[in-house]
Amino acid sequence: CSSPAALDLLNPGTVRLDVSSNNGATWSRSYVPFAYEREVQVHSLNPSRGIVDGGTKVLIEGYRFKNSTNLKCKFGESVVQAFYLNPSELFCTAPPRSRDVEVSTNGLDFSSTMVQYEYYDKLVVNDIWPSMGGGLIGNTVVSVFGSGFKREIGMDLIVKFAFNTEVFAVLFITIGIITVVITGAYWIVI
Repeated sequence: CSSPAALDLLNPGTVRLDVSSNNGATWSRSYVPFAYEREVQVHSLNPSRGIVDGGTKVLIEGYRFKNSTNLKCKFGESVVQAFYLNPSELFCTAPPRSRDVEVSTNGLDFSSTMVQYEYYDKLVVNDIWPSMGGGLIGNTVVSVFGSGFKREIGMDLIVKFAFNTEVFAVLFITIGIITVVITGAYWIVI
């Protein structure tokens, strides 16, 4: 059976669910509670994109998330386990190639906000030129050749050098090439 609409849409609550086998002349001696809940909503994803193979951990922000063993994320038609952080945040691991992201607190009824998750091809580095430089003060211009490099508003490509040293700014991108400036004294290790 399908549940009817809640009696009070502004303050949904719990009702009792009884069963009758004779058109309502008599009802079951026992009943179970059924709780109406407001629909969860998804409003943002961080990151909002990941590689086509899946596996990216995605922070989902929205409203009315509940800590439940049935908490799920749905990426397109792929349903994955969700992990509760608080009423407005949870995270899921993106499966391979899906689009819309929705959330369910009961594993059946999913939100309908249609927030998009985007997939991109793996980044592949084929070569760099030059392969050494920088000295002690840096500033060697290095070209990185490969595929999957795509510039988008709000999304920076990040180049990382040896010893887990963090980010060097992307100066400009041409098709298949990233050019960066080394701003520290590190050998290039890719």
